[in-house]
Amino acid sequence: MENDKLSDDQSPLTIKNRLQPHWPVLGIVFGIVSGIFDFWFFRFLNIEMNFAGGQDAVPLVVLFFSVNICILGYTIGRLALAKVGLRENAETITKQMLALEESRTRVLESEKLAAIGRLAAGIAHEVRNPLGVIRASATMLAEEKDTESDGARARSFIVEEVDRLNSFVTGLLSYARPAQLILTDAKLSEIAEAALGLAKKEYEEDSVTFSIELATKALAIQGDSGLLTQVVLSLMSNGAEATGKSGALKIRCFEEDGFAVLDVLDDGPGVEAEAFEQIFDPFFTTKSTGTGLGLATAARIIEGHKGTIEALSKNGLGPDGRGACFRLRFQLLKE
Repeated sequence: MENDKLSDDQSPLTIKNRLQPHWPVLGIVFGIVSGIFDFWFFRFLNIEMNFAGGQDAVPLVVLFFSVNICILGYTIGRLALAKVGLRENAETITKQMLALEESRTRVLESEKLAAIGRLAAGIAHEVRNPLGVIRASATMLAEEKDTESDGARARSFIVEEVDRLNSFVTGLLSYARPAQLILTDAKLSEIAEAALGLAKKEYEEDSVTFSIELATKALAIQGDSGLLTQVVLSLMSNGAEATGKSGALKIRCFEEDGFAVLDVLDDGPGVEAEAFEQIFDPFFTTKSTGTGLGLATAARIIEGHKGTIEALSKNGLGPDGRGACFRLRFQLLKE
């Protein structure tokens, strides 16, 4: 029944497409048919029109109007074709402009990533070695018995800050380098469960409550399970930090419109409204100690899977949807 309905819906469109190039000719045919109909209509009603000499004027009158209708039909057909052509040209130009804008965006993104890559390589070369020396020296001094003095605290502070700078350089390199994806058939539920297990282990000393809600059937996608697990774990870590490590986090997997969807939700303060437009931009962060590369790197990995990542408002675990909700969407593999 569904196929029959589809065929019925498509038939008028197919006929229209076939007749469209012949609209001017159909206008002429309509004029001729109209003239024949008018002629026989006049005869049927016994309508008489005569010239001054008594000759029958009906054929000439009908012919006159038929010719005019033919000309009018032909003109309308040509105008209709011109309108269709203009509309098609406008659609083509719009598509080309969108494609050009997408290409321009990709070129700018590639140039930006290339610049970041060069910058990251320079930083890694020039900064990492001195950082290693500084950290090794501070660690050596920290082995002394004095642990309560200002000097001891300063040594500990140096080690922590060096580790933070080294983490920033590592994140910069990770973002600048294109992810090497190893795509295989993967189950979204297995990725979610793996990330949940790692998160529980990472925050086992905190009072974070973890939960998971899986789809009723396995959701198969094409992806790199390791990298996707890292992305989900990173989102959960952000949620744990946002909730003060004492809140609730949840992973939810489901199917929607032919896509496999994974949500990471928490009951923290959520994403500020003004941050939604920039949240996935590199170096943008709302944390006092953040680098702004975590979500940007996650977005690059998801884009490499031809998927999407977005932050949803009022979809968290808290009252009235308070909290953050990050949604990953992937093309679902056909069974």
